[in-house]
Amino acid sequence: MKIRKKTIKDIPEFILLVNDVWNETYRGIVDDSFLDNMKNTVKDRIKRMQENYNDEDLNFVFEDKGKLIGFTSVEKSRDEDYPNSGEISSLYLKKEYQGKGLGKKLFNYSLDKLKELGFSDYIIGCLDKNPTNDFYKHMGGVLYKSEMKKIGNKEYKENYYYFKVR
Repeated sequence: MKIRKKTIKDIPEFILLVNDVWNETYRGIVDDSFLDNMKNTVKDRIKRMQENYNDEDLNFVFEDKGKLIGFTSVEKSRDEDYPNSGEISSLYLKKEYQGKGLGKKLFNYSLDKLKELGFSDYIIGCLDKNPTNDFYKHMGGVLYKSEMKKIGNKEYKENYYYFKVR
């Protein structure tokens, strides 16, 4: 198993991975029609991601025996409350790989990347009904706000956690 930078060659498998983890994570939380539509737009999303690919983006994939099982993205915070912080903007792991310490490994990898960027603190958002909220609390996150986020045609409560880089 290894974590590495996502390449343009990964995009087709990556889009399928996004579909899988969103359906595993958000089925019953996010409107089913939004999740079903993800499956119907795979080709368009692959094309769009390939056209907009930027090798400078900090997107990483977790690979097991040549198969993508998870991913993470880090960047400068987009939150006006923490403009000088880092942000883990995505962190997902296929359900069958959860509960084995691999989510923690992916999380810590994200922290290392944020440290390399010079950040001493960071944030992450998580939809309110997502069980991963418990993971972020366990990893030391402090809930600092909740706000509504639009996904598809509906709004959902998203919790935001603040961390100090260890």
